[in-house]
Amino acid sequence: MNHINTGSAATVPLPWYGPEDFEEAKGLMLDAVLMPASYAQWLVNMLAYERQLDGQGLAVTRVYVETHTFLAWCHHSGRRPDAHSQGEYVREYLKSS
Repeated sequence: MNHINTGSAATVPLPWYGPEDFEEAKGLMLDAVLMPASYAQWLVNMLAYERQLDGQGLAVTRVYVETHTFLAWCHHSGRRPDAHSQGEYVREYLKSS
């Protein structure tokens, strides 16, 4: 997993996917029904959210989620692969980097 920090104020970690990992995540996440139907729509939504946070003066860190690494983390930490756990995963990653 790698990340891009786009600022230095209070940092908000955002889970970030490439097209392949997005599709794989949709097949593995227990709450995948809440995800947009396509990577293109997901990307539009996330870029808009990123701009909104930036407009509020918050720095955004994109945390690239590789599904196999996220699933291993879930297994190791006794968590379910869902959006809540994904949020914990990226926060934990940000703290440790």
